[in-house]
Amino acid sequence: MNYGWLAAVLSVCFGAMLIWMFRRHREWIVNFVLRVCMGVTLMYGVNMLPCCSRLGIEVGINPVTAGIAGVLGVPGILVMYGIAVCFS
Repeated sequence: MNYGWLAAVLSVCFGAMLIWMFRRHREWIVNFVLRVCMGVTLMYGVNMLPCCSRLGIEVGINPVTAGIAGVLGVPGILVMYGIAVCFS
């Protein structure tokens, strides 16, 4: 079956939602982007610390961890490092 039409409809709906969010909630989007930038910078800095790399406590920097940092902020980053400690 060809589901191309479904993907097109969902893409249009997602685009309309993004436009609506950007017009109505601009400060939320800016806040999210700033949290992502600061979170990725913080994760990179902690991953570069010699004590963390020697112990094997590293959190990978990828879109999922960046999204967690953007939504939850510093507590989300601390939880990710806590999980890394538990499973290392």
